[in-house]
Amino acid sequence: MTSGSDAAGAPDRVSVSLQSVTLGLSICHRRKFEPKTQSSYLRAVRNLAVFLAASPDAASAKDLRRFKLHMVEQGTSPITLNATISGLKFFLGQLADL
Repeated sequence: MTSGSDAAGAPDRVSVSLQSVTLGLSICHRRKFEPKTQSSYLRAVRNLAVFLAASPDAASAKDLRRFKLHMVEQGTSPITLNATISGLKFFLGQLADL
């Protein structure tokens, strides 16, 4: 994917490493995650990428704290917040294990 911006200058698409997404999905399949869980985890990664305006592969701990604070300030429900954090922990944890 390529990065672009809308009229306000916000990124509309962000490059996420295809290899990282493919790896995450293959692990989800091997662990027999439900399709809704897989979708939720990918949504979490996509939302982080949009927030950072960069690939989430190299997100720092500070970036993750800022993203979590942003979600809280936007009024994200605790259930959605927990699901997002779980997805990011899974995705980023799998990358760290490589």
